[in-house]
Amino acid sequence: MSEAAVISIPRRSERIASSFTKTKVQTMLSLSIRRRAAIRVLGLLIVCAALGTRPAGAQVRSITSETPVTITFDNAVGAPVEVYWIDFEGNEQRYGTLEPEITWEQGTYETHAWRFKKDGRVLGVYVANAEPRQYYTVYDVARKPLGPADFSPDREEPGLQVFKDGFSLPYRRPITVWSTEEVYDLNASQTFLLSFDALIGDAGQEVILAFSHNRVPWGAPEPDALTIRVSPSDQDFWFRTGFYEGWLDTELYYEPSERIVRAGQTQRYTVALSEAAVTVAVDGRVMVRASLEGAAFERKGHVGFVVFGNDELAHTRIAYRNVTVSRPPALATTGGPGANRGDAGANRDFGTPTDTDTSGTSEAGRYFALVIAVEQYAGATINDLDFPVQDAQNVIRALTENYTFDPGNVIFLRDPVKADITNALDRLVDQVKPNDNLLIFYAGHGYWDERMKQGFWLPADAEQGFRANWLSNGTIRDYINGIRTRHTLLISDACFSGGIFKTREAFTGADRAVEELFRIPSRKAMTSGTLNVVPDESVFVRYLIKALRENRAPFLTSRKLFDTIREPVINNSPLSQVPQFGVVHNTGDEGGEFIFVHKR
Repeated sequence: MSEAAVISIPRRSERIASSFTKTKVQTMLSLSIRRRAAIRVLGLLIVCAALGTRPAGAQVRSITSETPVTITFDNAVGAPVEVYWIDFEGNEQRYGTLEPEITWEQGTYETHAWRFKKDGRVLGVYVANAEPRQYYTVYDVARKPLGPADFSPDREEPGLQVFKDGFSLPYRRPITVWSTEEVYDLNASQTFLLSFDALIGDAGQEVILAFSHNRVPWGAPEPDALTIRVSPSDQDFWFRTGFYEGWLDTELYYEPSERIVRAGQTQRYTVALSEAAVTVAVDGRVMVRASLEGAAFERKGHVGFVVFGNDELAHTRIAYRNVTVSRPPALATTGGPGANRGDAGANRDFGTPTDTDTSGTSEAGRYFALVIAVEQYAGATINDLDFPVQDAQNVIRALTENYTFDPGNVIFLRDPVKADITNALDRLVDQVKPNDNLLIFYAGHGYWDERMKQGFWLPADAEQGFRANWLSNGTIRDYINGIRTRHTLLISDACFSGGIFKTREAFTGADRAVEELFRIPSRKAMTSGTLNVVPDESVFVRYLIKALRENRAPFLTSRKLFDTIREPVINNSPLSQVPQFGVVHNTGDEGGEFIFVHKR
């Protein structure tokens, strides 16, 4: 490795006011000049299409945090790139110029956002996660979304389900869904990027990818594919070429005890393929790198999603959605939709629809849901629960079967740790547009700290007496404020959940027309109780689901839903629950209401 020249830039201090707190942000920059070859030793950790990255045109801002992290920014553009910190109000604060062949080690905080521009054009936005060391490569590449019409299975499968943004398969027999056209060509582009969302239905399933010229995957006679396999059961990655030989040398960037790949929740995968190596990132974190030096596989061809199949898992399914690939130079254009402009239409890292998406009308927008259920707690002093997962799954069914919630826009987190919840909220910051609607549902333990006058959700990694892994109501309010929807409705079934109302204020006044309520932005919350304990077997959720299923009106306001369930919950709760409904203050509520639109 060459000598490193370190340039110290004076520390900048700013006092920035957010909705709930003021904090002094101190950031120190250092630039380290290294050879590009030295950077390749780390596998050119390209995460520009992974979870930490923002679609370039997304509305984003930094969120108050006290968790310091360090990000290494790498300029792979070949031209100077301007670096901006995005403050708590969403304004750009210029920090300097990242020259070609230079890496920039940036001290910052979890949830702080950084934007990169070339000649005024946004190349990308990165929001820091909780990892102490992070890497982001600024990469100037156009994206091409691949829909179901761009894929074809290699055999008939009656159980194949097709969505507007992907497909789902039963996990019962071997089948590969191949891209109909060749999508990668390392002879034309130094690096090929593949990004997609995967939902693994059972821990016994595997995510298997194949890169092949002749569309012959691993396990078949005379395969020509480079195959990547990811297993949630043993948290393992392997890479091979050929039939049962051709194993590739790998470098792991995680501890064997870490739970990286999870069943039952959607995760974002990014694969960076070059002549020298292949790198895989999961939810924004680079997990593994395999050397391709001397590997025998075609450098041009198709990509395939492989189902290995298992009779014992025939009742389960695996889904792939929001697939994007980098455009070869011959396919890149200089204008029109999807051109390399650095906007959300050209860079659909998180499945953000292009400008021609028709998933919702211009008036109603789309409906998203983040459903969180915590039953099993790692802390020995926190009691496990029996019903949150069942309640959450029933809520999902009620929403997707009766209302205009596309299953592809529903994120289900089962026993998530704190980072899982904040990562999902970060993704929604990017994916949700100002005309869309978001419902957040939480079922699990809650805690009210009387001394701090603050409520908390307790994720699966929460420990009694240690708040580092607790999720405060203040953080939740910050996210509700930062996710730029038309309407956001929070439904919380947890002890002391009424603490989300900074000051509780129920609705008063005469009803307005549905159109007027929908037009005006809203940020409301519905909770199972006030500052008290609620039962594990939730009466609140039972009547919530009952009301959602039995409603036949074409439009159901959140206030009407609450009015329907409030009295039955009070009358039937063993702990004298009194559900609450009101404004989540300082988050942008203007008096409108979340409207459930019934399927017709």
